Amino acid sequence: MNRTGNGAALCEDPHDFLVMQNLYDAAVRQLTLKFNILNSEFNVLYARNPIHHIDGRVKSQSSIVAKLIKRGLPLSIESARKNINDIAGVRVVCSYIDDVYRVGEMLARQTDVEIVKKQDYIQTPNYNGYRSLHMDIKVPVYLSDRTEYVVAEIQLRTIAMDFWARALSTISATRSTKRSCPRASTRRCSNARARSLRSTARCRTCTSASRPRMPTTRIESPT
Repeated sequence: MNRTGNGAALCEDPHDFLVMQNLYDAAVRQLTLKFNILNSEFNVLYARNPIHHIDGRVKSQSSIVAKLIKRGLPLSIESARKNINDIAGVRVVCSYIDDVYRVGEMLARQTDVEIVKKQDYIQTPNYNGYRSLHMDIKVPVYLSDRTEYVVAEIQLRTIAMDFWARALSTISATRSTKRSCPRASTRRCSNARARSLRSTARCRTCTSASRPRMPTTRIESPT
């Protein structure tokens, strides 16, 4: 039986989850390719790149299970595919706000892409200052014997928005660590998080906004 760290089972056969994971990873790679093609074409036509870098990831089984439990939904692959739109996620970081909307429009015009949901946190920022353009899309994945339509979440944001989003994530993780650490080690945990945040800020300050990074696709490790 395929179980996560908290003992909850998503499916009986571990192979079934690997099949699903491969499907969503294929969607991430296909979307990454789409954005790279658009970025390359823009460079040829206008001698500039609207996209600074692209990151992709597939949720781990434990993250999927936790989200289903939080929503009070059945634990199954079918339930996950039906109810969770961000199992596959692609983050597209652009240099300017105009580029964010331009890239989003270019993707939406593609005939094999269906927009499921769109949320503009740039025009209407979240309560904590988070800003990003979210697009839940459905894209076909062509397999050896069939075509599967997979829902994925696209996040488009500027470099500055991405830095703020990562800072918010670090703050949230620090608070979670403080709650989970024993009292005697809380200070050590806080100091480690602070050093990590300072190091991240220094690295991003030294990185030129005009230098593109290679796209990456990662699969989260179960916690």
